[in-house]
Amino acid sequence: MFEALWPSECAGCGRRHDGRLCRDCTPLGTHRVPLDGCVLAGAMTLTGYDAPLGQALRKAKFSSDRGLAYTVGRHFGVEMAFALAGGHFAAIVPAPSPWQRRIQRGFSLPAVLAAELSLSTGLPVRHALRARAGPRQATLDIRGRRNNLRGRIRSTASIPGAVVLVDDVVTTGATADACARELLGDSTTEVWLLTVCAQRRRVS
Repeated sequence: MFEALWPSECAGCGRRHDGRLCRDCTPLGTHRVPLDGCVLAGAMTLTGYDAPLGQALRKAKFSSDRGLAYTVGRHFGVEMAFALAGGHFAAIVPAPSPWQRRIQRGFSLPAVLAAELSLSTGLPVRHALRARAGPRQATLDIRGRRNNLRGRIRSTASIPGAVVLVDDVVTTGATADACARELLGDSTTEVWLLTVCAQRRRVS
């Protein structure tokens, strides 16, 4: 009834749809992301940043749309659960956001994604990383991104075994690499990165 009176639009393609995302904008399967010079064991994503799901992700992130964030997160959790099947992972760790950004947005998108992945896999979420505020990564080149993160990300807990690191978007891999180095400095044996989108990267 309410949908007939106030029809919604898919956040990915903009077409009228009963829900926040249509089937065409929720791709099935995962893709490997090549990241050179990182200590990550591997990286996987669902789609490219310019794809409809990436559009929905941007709306959730920059419009502080918590409901849409959880809609994207549920699809992420289900699809990535298949990719993790058979693996021996100890925990899911969301990429950290400075507390100022979390307050401004009202939520942490990596934390939302990690929570939905946990529901699909049964793996616990561990908030084992902390980040200090600094210049936004999106404004910097590759070298600037790596330099910008020095000393800003710190491990706050030791997680033995293999860890799943979750972030919303991967661009150069600088943030994921900094997170992985902190985790590997304790008792973590390997770190895999999972994201919704890959920006300006070839996926296979």
